[in-house]
Order: sequence, then C-alpha cells, then structure tokens
Amino acid sequence: MILNILSLQIISSATIQKRKVKMNTLKIVGPDFSTFVRSIEMICKLKSLPYSLHNQWQGEDVTLGSEGLLKLHPYGKVPVLIDGSFILPESNAIARYLDTLTGPSVFASDPKKAASIDAWSSMLSIYGYRDLISLYVLTLKFPANQDGTPCLEALEKGKQAAHSTLKILAEKYNSQSKKSNWFLGEQFTLVDAISLPMLDYIHGLEGDLNLLNQYPDLKRYYQAAFDYPHCAEVLSFNR
Repeated sequence: MILNILSLQIISSATIQKRKVKMNTLKIVGPDFSTFVRSIEMICKLKSLPYSLHNQWQGEDVTLGSEGLLKLHPYGKVPVLIDGSFILPESNAIARYLDTLTGPSVFASDPKKAASIDAWSSMLSIYGYRDLISLYVLTLKFPANQDGTPCLEALEKGKQAAHSTLKILAEKYNSQSKKSNWFLGEQFTLVDAISLPMLDYIHGLEGDLNLLNQYPDLKRYYQAAFDYPHCAEVLSFNR
C-alpha cells in the first residue's frame, strides 16, 4: 500500500512538472493591438498561463500580410497559438484549448449556457467586430481622404453600424435578471474576452466619437472590468 501511494505521488509529481513545462511553451502570434490577441491574453492571465507575443516564428516574419503567417493560418489571420509543436489558429478554438489546461473556465458546464456562450462569441467575432472595429474604428484610424480626414459617408455608415451592435449588447446585458460585472452571468467568459477589447477601442475615441458614453449600463460593464487584473493589464484605456 505504501509503495502504491509513493508510486502515485511520483507519477503525480511528474505529471505536474510536465504540465509546467508545457505551460511555459505558450506563444501567441499576433500584434498586441489586435482585439482578438488581447482576448487570448486576458484568458491566459485569468488562468495564470505564461505566454509571450511573437511577430517571428522559426526565423520567419509572421506579421499581418506576411507569407509566414499564411503558413500558420491559411487565411493569414491572428491570433495563432503555438504550444510546442502544436499550432492552433482562431480565437474561439484557442480559448477552447486553453480551457483544458488549467485555471477557471471561460465556458460553462451547463449545456444551454455553454451554447449561449458559443453563440454570442461567434456573433461578436463576426458581426460585432465588423460593426465596431472594421466599419467604425478603422475608418477613423485610417482616413480615406488625402487631407487625413475620414470620408464622411464612410464615417456615418460606420457610426450607424457601431450603434447597431452597441444597442444589441446593451439590450442583452440589461436583460439579465441580476446585475453582474460580466456579460452572461456571474463569471468571466469568452464573450467578455471578445467584447471588452472592442469596447476598449470605442472608449478610447475622443469626444462625441466615443459612442460608449451613450450606453451608460454598457459603459459601467466595461469600466467594471478594470477591477480585475486579467482585464486591466490588457485593456488600454482607463476610466
């Protein structure tokens, strides 16, 4: 019996040590300004998973638009997670993988809640990013006119798109029966990891361009995230 216990302790110790070595290999390919890279950073920090950001891999440039990145992601997108010899693209898939390693889950054991997390994560990754970042923030950050001003028509279109998604988010957040600091209940989930970096960029805009000011409950949700180190250490703009 004593030998069996000792054997189990040795095996357990070896397993833990192996997991520690594995955790130290996490690499995230992508720039730190990417909202989706920041999503994965928040999850890593929540789980105390050591990681580092990379714009080169095996001596090759893997920045946005590079041939090297296409070797890691067939569509040249970020982030890409590298864990030893394992290469995994796409934020939602990366989050699923990280959830198997250690620390608090960003999903849910209840099937219906888990499905809701998946649904909102997918919608925000596609439509939310399109409305808030592609059509609005990037229109302001990369003006089309030669004088450095944004095209007014494109800006108006982007503003309408951003309002559309902000309204959807505000209505969903306010529909909770009990107020929470998180979007879908009492715990930080992948939905928060995806939405908060996008809201961060909206909040970083000056004056009337900061549309988040028009949605006070959604702004409170965003600001409350700064009370949590795994969010505050990644998000750019303070209160």
